[in-house]
Amino acid sequence: MLTIVTPVLNGRKYIEHTIESIQKLKIPFEHIVVDGGSRDGTIELVKRFPQTKLLHQTKKTGMYGAIHQGFLESKGEYITWVNCDDVVV
Repeated sequence: MLTIVTPVLNGRKYIEHTIESIQKLKIPFEHIVVDGGSRDGTIELVKRFPQTKLLHQTKKTGMYGAIHQGFLESKGEYITWVNCDDVVV
């Protein structure tokens, strides 16, 4: 299984397309979104996708701290990250 971690902070404008593109994968995966304290509706949007696991960043250590936190929670044999304004094709 593949784990995909997405760090985000106030990325509501982009993250919906990111999540939708990941959900089209034809392989087993888990998607973990690690939010760094968004205040623009990002959290509410991510919650509309129940198959996406939402974590709240425990320490304000920036993007790479969020990625690391997601990696620690992953269950996949393979792990990667996709930024909140990227898409998987």
